[in-house]
Amino acid sequence: MPFEKWVKKGKKITRPFVTLDRDGQLYLSKSCEELLDFADYVTLWFDAKTRQVGLRPAQPDEEAVYRVSRHTRTGRASVSAMSFCRGHGIDVYHGGKFFVKQVKDMAVFWVGGGEQEDEDDALSSD
Repeated sequence: MPFEKWVKKGKKITRPFVTLDRDGQLYLSKSCEELLDFADYVTLWFDAKTRQVGLRPAQPDEEAVYRVSRHTRTGRASVSAMSFCRGHGIDVYHGGKFFVKQVKDMAVFWVGGGEQEDEDDALSSD
């Protein structure tokens, strides 16, 4: 039986999303960074009723800002959000990828529980 070369046929995700890892690190997709105008600083917001997280571009001198770190080799952007997640009962152990939608000047995603507005807001949650 001859071998056949396998060619991946999957699509790239172009819709904005964030990935939350077990260390409380929020990784931003390029399209999510675009929504935030490639900001170097953000403020984090939380809606307890709907369990949605919002990221809003900020100035470094604002209160409660988080620096957007960019990996020097890959350029991948992330925000260290462990204390934010712990403070709002967001389960980082299971983490996951979450679709982001733009609401005014904020990038918003649903972290599970509460009143979800759109079933497509969660990519996956392990």
